[in-house]
Amino acid sequence: MKQHTSPIMIKDKTILTLEKVSLNSKEYDEDWIQDICYRSPNLLPVAKIIAKKERGEDTTAEEQQIDLMVYNLYELTYDEVKIVDPEFGLTEEEYMNYEL
Repeated sequence: MKQHTSPIMIKDKTILTLEKVSLNSKEYDEDWIQDICYRSPNLLPVAKIIAKKERGEDTTAEEQQIDLMVYNLYELTYDEVKIVDPEFGLTEEEYMNYEL
């Protein structure tokens, strides 16, 4: 079984532990997630995706990176990921050993 630790963010050479939040409340919803993505573009490769899309380049790799982060955030098993994303490209072993 995949073991999870608290997610971290490195900012100005300081490691900050990020708190997991429940998205089952009105306070934390899809708008909240999108706001974080756009206010903190270094947290996710959002700025890179936007720049590549503006140049007409492929953003599949960056989008898959975000997908993996979300799967890990929700602590999905490999079988659950395959239900959500039937064309998921990693093997079960690769997924289990994936480190953010």
